[in-house]
Amino acid sequence: MSPQKPDTTTIREQASAFASELAEYREEDLTPLWESLRASHVPFIPILFRDELDTAHALCNNVLRAIGKANVGAAYALENHLYVLGGIETYLSIHPNERVRARLDDILARRQYVANTHGYLHTDSAFTEGISAKPTGRGMEVNGIGHFVSFTKTAELLFLTLVDCPDPVALLFPLKGDQRITFGDDYYFPEVLRASDTRSMSCDGVVVSPEHIFDVARDHLLPGGAMSVVLLGWHLTLSSSAFLGGASYVIDQTLKFAKGFKTFDGRLLSRLDDIVAELGKIGIRYGAADALINDYTRSLVALSDARDRAEALRDGLLSAQIANCHATELTEEISRRCRRLLGTRIFGPRYATLGRVTTELLMGPLAPRNNGILEKDVGHGMLAKRSFDGIRWARSRTPGAGRAPEAGKT
Repeated sequence: MSPQKPDTTTIREQASAFASELAEYREEDLTPLWESLRASHVPFIPILFRDELDTAHALCNNVLRAIGKANVGAAYALENHLYVLGGIETYLSIHPNERVRARLDDILARRQYVANTHGYLHTDSAFTEGISAKPTGRGMEVNGIGHFVSFTKTAELLFLTLVDCPDPVALLFPLKGDQRITFGDDYYFPEVLRASDTRSMSCDGVVVSPEHIFDVARDHLLPGGAMSVVLLGWHLTLSSSAFLGGASYVIDQTLKFAKGFKTFDGRLLSRLDDIVAELGKIGIRYGAADALINDYTRSLVALSDARDRAEALRDGLLSAQIANCHATELTEEISRRCRRLLGTRIFGPRYATLGRVTTELLMGPLAPRNNGILEKDVGHGMLAKRSFDGIRWARSRTPGAGRAPEAGKT
């Protein structure tokens, strides 16, 4: 049974009110604001709209744009929570599990936040395993280090996928009150995205009981099956919206500067043809980013009715990867053009927030998946064909196939 759906306008208004509070908030600790948001519908959109996943995805993108415009780091923290709920609900739409669905209903009833991590570390070798788990008589014992855990102060639960074991599983277990779970004292991103509250996490013999464990179907080329695919699709698109929200703030400030700054001959920057054209290009590319994200939204509708589900999963993931690549490259470009236009004044006290946001936007192409990986996969797909016939070439090679899964990466 699906929860009663609230009006979408109400959700947008709640997100807008939270963004307004966030923009005026001057304390580093955002706990009071997160507690306020907890009482709203915003953090639970994927559960509330589980029978309309396209609406859920569109709403999540909408609210993350609004919040990202006020604070990119805060939007990224909330995105980590929302994409887990959205990914699980999408997985359940093709692999129903009443026990897991009841777990999500409990999250809604208790108004809980969910953090997540993946098991890979920053070392000299790609995909160095940091977190592992082994079965015990009491469930599973988790040990190791996760470098990226956002929402550490606020979240009550931790989501973790373990797909390199014989029977892949997902864990959704309590994060607080266990002395065997510890967090680093320092922010993983000390200079940017501080509001995401991202830190390292250590697990030393954490026992996860059976009620917090559920199986993951191995039904796709990625090791984590459909679970890894849909989690990554939600993560790629929602994180894009968090950065696009920050980019919209930068665009606003750039427009304000162009309308108020005069050149040596007394003309406003906004009257110069090259400035007008540059702004127009940004607007067009922003619209293209919207369209690409909406393409993934539509893919969620097609998934449940697809005759070839593996193909539908693959196509949906590709659309999410392309959307993320385009959107984050755009946000980086917006940052660069704004800095070029404003010059060194952007690092002065008057533009302190703008300077910080333009730096944060440089993070977009690096996470949750480095754009260079997709570019190489796409190149292989193009070279495998005798002639280029558009996006259909992608079916010759599943992006990321053969690599360790990205699900849970923050």
